[in-house]
Amino acid sequence: MRHFSSVVLTLVMVIVATPVHAATFQQAEFVNVTVPVNDNLYVAGTTIHIEENVSGDLLVAGSNVQIDSTVGNTLQAAGGQVNIEGTVTQSARVAGGTVTISAHIEGDLIVAGGQIFVASGAVIDGDVMIFGGTIVMDAQVGKSLKIYGGDVTLGGSVQGPAEIHAEKATLNGTINGESILAIQNLSLRENASFAENVRYWTKEGETDFAPTLERDATAEFDTTLGPKVNSDTWEQAAVAGGALAVVFGVYSLLSSALILLLFLLLARPLFKRAGDRVRAEPWWSLLIGFLYVAVTPVLILLLFVTLIGIPLALFTLFLYIFSWVFGTVISAMILTRWIETRNRTPWNMWIYFLVSFLIVIGLKLLMIIPILGWIVYIVLLFMAFGGLLPSLSVKAKRSSRS
Repeated sequence: MRHFSSVVLTLVMVIVATPVHAATFQQAEFVNVTVPVNDNLYVAGTTIHIEENVSGDLLVAGSNVQIDSTVGNTLQAAGGQVNIEGTVTQSARVAGGTVTISAHIEGDLIVAGGQIFVASGAVIDGDVMIFGGTIVMDAQVGKSLKIYGGDVTLGGSVQGPAEIHAEKATLNGTINGESILAIQNLSLRENASFAENVRYWTKEGETDFAPTLERDATAEFDTTLGPKVNSDTWEQAAVAGGALAVVFGVYSLLSSALILLLFLLLARPLFKRAGDRVRAEPWWSLLIGFLYVAVTPVLILLLFVTLIGIPLALFTLFLYIFSWVFGTVISAMILTRWIETRNRTPWNMWIYFLVSFLIVIGLKLLMIIPILGWIVYIVLLFMAFGGLLPSLSVKAKRSSRS
């Protein structure tokens, strides 16, 4: 994850700054888009197949994601298995367990995953950055390439500079710009070619680059690219840790956006009632939330003691974990309702979504502040729980009566 922070910070700013315009949202276990979409499209599900063109942004998250069409703007995709074909007219940001790309991407490409395969038929006109475990990069890259991985295979061609950091790498492609290689175990194949100077480090020491160098290019063994046991190591570790935190922050924001949309579609009236309750009885909501957080674990343990109570204990444990995992989103939606009532003008769903998403970002930033930030966050979280629980009980009573 080293050196990834600058690009990921840019990604965070892009996601945060993207306005919410007209959009189509689809959520189901199986989603198959078979008609053209003439605005932005947000999709969440287990198995997702995008067969027709999307004129705007495409944001998709699922277990299995297949994109075969043209995306008219930016693509953001996350999933267990992600396969991208077709064309993306601007940039693409992809994360997944296994990612396969054979598309034409007219902007930049950022990919993070366990296994990443960028096929020989793929063309990326802009800059490329890849972070992963196993990486096979055979595409044509119009600008620069940066790779940080475990086992890297590079074919294809790179028109600009290239930087590769890996435990193991096999190079069999063309790099027309300057190259920086920090690779423990390096293998140069017959089609490897470097048009400009190369700075490199390998665990074995100096390597014969002569057969791969074009024109007046030179190769220089640079020990500064290798691991160092000094103060710089701590700095690099700090950068890596910070980059890792930012990466998970990005995916957390992406998942929060999808969960927000789901909650809005499925339970917006519930969160409105909860927000009204918190606004009317803030201290009572705080007390209820505190009791929920403190007493529920004890109740779960007591239920586990009795055999008959184990199913209920498991269900309660699931709900308790769910509330903590999505506590930030829940708090944001309830705070949004409080702001909406003060504004005295009803909001449509997309304004409600945008304000809630901005509050999610604010709450995540609040948790960065030591002590005071966490105290404020916990208070808001307790109040949200305290407003939501009575609203749930009221809904349950109404359902039982009907």
